Amino acid sequence: MKQPVKKSTNDSFASFSGATSDNGSIIGDIKIHGGVIASIVKEALREIPGVSRLSGSSMMDNLAEIIGSRQFLNRAITVKFNENFVDVELSVNIYYGTSLPLVAAEIQEKVGTMIHSTTGLNVGQVNVTIRGIDDPVAAENNGNNAKEN
Repeated sequence: MKQPVKKSTNDSFASFSGATSDNGSIIGDIKIHGGVIASIVKEALREIPGVSRLSGSSMMDNLAEIIGSRQFLNRAITVKFNENFVDVELSVNIYYGTSLPLVAAEIQEKVGTMIHSTTGLNVGQVNVTIRGIDDPVAAENNGNNAKEN
């Protein structure tokens, strides 16, 4: 089988021509939804020291995060597909005592690398907004690893 070839994109997903069989016929289409990209972003954040959690901008986002609502991800992570790239915007809280620019740069690098290696999509921009700083001692005392939300 040959590697799938990118066919098109829209606001919700990237579409690829499916793999081809030995006789050259296309088996079908492959679509990668923006929710998959958001999940990859979430996994990347778990691997970065200094990142406390995804962060919303309102009380509703905080409540959604607590109850595990998927709507929260829609506000904390924005995925935009265009013809040649996927762009990502995300909001996070960082632990106090870490270098904000260094952690943000590591987020950009790790997210871009994981999206590309997992999906084959080219990543245009990874925009990071740091919405708050969390106390690492308080998080440890609560036994709450917020990155797992």
